[in-house]
Amino acid sequence: MPRRRRIHVPGGFYHVILRGNNRAPIFRQTEDRASWEALLSSGLKQYECSLHSYCWMTNHVHLAIQINEVPLGRLIRWLCTQYARWFNKKYERTGHLFERRHRAMYVLSEEYMTTLVRYIHRNPLEGKLVRDPIDYEWSSHRDYICGSRHTWLTTD
Repeated sequence: MPRRRRIHVPGGFYHVILRGNNRAPIFRQTEDRASWEALLSSGLKQYECSLHSYCWMTNHVHLAIQINEVPLGRLIRWLCTQYARWFNKKYERTGHLFERRHRAMYVLSEEYMTTLVRYIHRNPLEGKLVRDPIDYEWSSHRDYICGSRHTWLTTD
């Protein structure tokens, strides 16, 4: 039985989750997250998408992203392929880095978007990595509180 097609709404907002295969780490060092961010920046420009919130955990990522005319899957497939190639080469490994295809939930309302951003920013807190979300370096929470550090992030 074929997979169900994803909903594509030009201009729509989505909550995307990517998890490491077998829940294994997808980021081992600071350089890994920096490489991910560089690829993400390129992909956002290439596919004309806007990133509104993110959190890079050790074995998974969350993104609140707004797409344009190009379906979300193209950006995510490109990003995951590029990063997995880089990661596998760096760590001299082979095989899948990410578990199954990405999860993407369509954001239906402004209230849901507000709840989603809060959920994404609280992820390190719920994972007991920090006591305050502002202490977690790999989330967009600081950008919302202190001003954006990244040109590829939209906080308005």
